Amino acid sequence: MNTSSSIPATMNQSSPQPLRAIVKARSLIRRNSTGSQSQLLTRGGLIHMPMRARDPKEAHRVSSALEKLYDLTLVVGLSAVSHQFAEHIQAGHDLAHGFLMFFMSFFALWNAWLPFVWFSSTYDVDDVCYRLGAMGQMMGILMVSDGIDHNMGEILSGYILLRLCYTFLFRFRAAYQDPPHRSVNIKHGVASVVIMVGWYAQQTIADDGNAWFVVVFAAIGLCDLAAPALVEHFSTPKMPFHPHHISERYSEFTIIVFGESLLSVSHSTVLKPKAFNVEALKTSSASVLLLFALWWLYFLVPFGKLLHDHPHKVHFVGYGHYVIHIALAGFATGLYLAGLATHEDVVVTQTRTRELAGTSSDVSIMTASWVVAISLSVYIVIMPILIAAPWFSLAKNIVVAVAFLLTAAFVTPHVTVGTLLWVYCVPVLIFLPYVIWRTRLKV
Repeated sequence: MNTSSSIPATMNQSSPQPLRAIVKARSLIRRNSTGSQSQLLTRGGLIHMPMRARDPKEAHRVSSALEKLYDLTLVVGLSAVSHQFAEHIQAGHDLAHGFLMFFMSFFALWNAWLPFVWFSSTYDVDDVCYRLGAMGQMMGILMVSDGIDHNMGEILSGYILLRLCYTFLFRFRAAYQDPPHRSVNIKHGVASVVIMVGWYAQQTIADDGNAWFVVVFAAIGLCDLAAPALVEHFSTPKMPFHPHHISERYSEFTIIVFGESLLSVSHSTVLKPKAFNVEALKTSSASVLLLFALWWLYFLVPFGKLLHDHPHKVHFVGYGHYVIHIALAGFATGLYLAGLATHEDVVVTQTRTRELAGTSSDVSIMTASWVVAISLSVYIVIMPILIAAPWFSLAKNIVVAVAFLLTAAFVTPHVTVGTLLWVYCVPVLIFLPYVIWRTRLKV
């Protein structure tokens, strides 16, 4: 008997398969512990892994824990954007400037989130270097968020930090380690640096509040959105992306904006000193119903399947989500103002003074109503446009949007805040069952 063997002879003779498995496993461990392939076997504990493009057809691809953590920075930013917008509306003067700042602040936050989404869909090696790069971008978004609420100059500093981490720790690293996609990654990185210089020039040269400030902001913003699309259009091979993963990432942003709406609803659940505030209960219940209906409508659309079947529409659908998300953010601000409208006992309208759980000024209730109506209308109309629905489907959505606008114009001066929101619910309660029925027929 060979005493040097630690495997019994009976096993050696009758069970060759386990032996082969053991030898193969030991060989794999030795290979993974030497040379350029040195790495730990647990994902996420790796100091470094070669950056290679992931399979766009990978089954069961979902967002990672790091991506979910990254998205939490948006909670802070969205709260700052909504708070700033509400303050401008409550001030009651220069509303045009308030709306303009809302569009610009939301774009700054949304556009800071966008590059990470698309890059992580392609790579996401999840090693230590990758996580440090993501952490740097998260710090940049937090600086952008703080700048929105306190100091606009801090937005620029956050953008510079974010873009430097994205360009050098992500794009140029991928260009070095992924030869098949080296050219396209270099183009993305160079475009990012050029755009960053443009943002620096816009923030330091143009005068804040000046018309040129807005014009240059819009021009650079369009360039920032167009650059990735142009790089992909003129590059071969193109960067692969996972359609269902992209769809999930956009839906997670949508959920976060819905969360901001829930926070706004909480402001309407206020009790009077001696009794329940009935108006607050009406306001909160109608707000939740509207929010739930909007959530339902969004998740009826199979964006993942749409991107899988029509990959050429990826930029249209992706950038179109800016309209969806900003409409929901405006809706959240409208609900916040409606909640504040339940804190007082007297409201002054254009026609008469009435006692109700209303708002402290007629401009706030009327403007809040218009914010809700416009947000609902934009949201309802953009959905069929993004999925290229037939014209008659778009026409039906436009009818619902017109109903919202007519409600804001003619119903607002004559009802309480809670009743007004319930009137907004009527078109939704008619429209949602119809959409569900049509969707199930297609399935």
